[in-house]
Amino acid sequence: MNQDNMKCSNIILCPIVLTVILPICGCNQSNANQAANEADTVSVSVTDDSYKLDFSEYGFVLNAPCEMKDVSAQASGDFLLNYGGVTDGNDPSRMTAYQLIVTLLPVGYKDIPKDELASKIDILIKSRMSSMKNVKPINFGYEGYKGYVGESTHNGMGQKGVIFSKENYIIALTVITNNDLNAKFNKFTNGFKAVSITTKTTKKVSATKKTAQRLAFGYSVEAPCGLKQYSSQDVDYSYSGAINPDNQDIAVVYKIQASQLPMALSNMQSSDKNQIKSNLINYLKSKGRYSICQVNVKNVFAYKTDYEESGFQFKECMILTDNHVIELMVFSKQGVSNKQFMEFVNSLNRL
Repeated sequence: MNQDNMKCSNIILCPIVLTVILPICGCNQSNANQAANEADTVSVSVTDDSYKLDFSEYGFVLNAPCEMKDVSAQASGDFLLNYGGVTDGNDPSRMTAYQLIVTLLPVGYKDIPKDELASKIDILIKSRMSSMKNVKPINFGYEGYKGYVGESTHNGMGQKGVIFSKENYIIALTVITNNDLNAKFNKFTNGFKAVSITTKTTKKVSATKKTAQRLAFGYSVEAPCGLKQYSSQDVDYSYSGAINPDNQDIAVVYKIQASQLPMALSNMQSSDKNQIKSNLINYLKSKGRYSICQVNVKNVFAYKTDYEESGFQFKECMILTDNHVIELMVFSKQGVSNKQFMEFVNSLNRL
């Protein structure tokens, strides 16, 4: 999309899964000649009146009425995908916002017996519709995925959304407009098609097979590259590695570092505990927006943030355990997808 046709709007999308403020670039349906070419960007193809987004690695494709951008960097939440787009951004009476959000089922759900799992997922999905009205159960698509559909208003605009579960994912589709809401919602949701899950590859990035790597502070982690330990004056343990390390423009760097607490947090005085927590929160605040991060290791708290520094796009998770402060980072000039980052974070395990 050339610069003359790009119109940016600050639109509050109040999706079913979480409320976020997204600056979304407006979509010009007459200009349909740009396809994504970033390593982390979903494959997009254009037909006469829709954009086909290929999310086959999650088991679906989506025919959208406009180009939808990855807006995860401007939002907080434990999502794998967060895509948004706007049509008629200069006409408030016709403006329409579209959003897709995909999250993983919580980690603990993998341990729930199969005869209880469907009921637990149903309760989880329904709870995420609490801000919506006229909520009704739905069998979504030809496959009959169990979910709920609901409506509400936000900033004077009509909103309609659906949320349902598919395999290990929770998927939400939302439309906000005051112009033919039901028709646009039906067309948007009808563009969702289930496909066989495929593993995507890219010519730009060469990665090694992921293997668990033991870390000297009692944990293991998996990365698509070898992690080497380096000495550091700032932390007790530091490991890093990169995909394509010889080319800074396409390199993807993985880093994990840890500092040993002077004594177990649980044995500290309250004032010392609070001081440590305050210091970590202040660091996160200095980076910008941060949010709770779900991790697989026992922790006091875990937060994630993303920011830009020296031309690189960073995603970082900070975990406070009873004995350590652990930081996991993935950064690249091309940007880092939430899926790529969270796979690294969720691979951290106690030995």
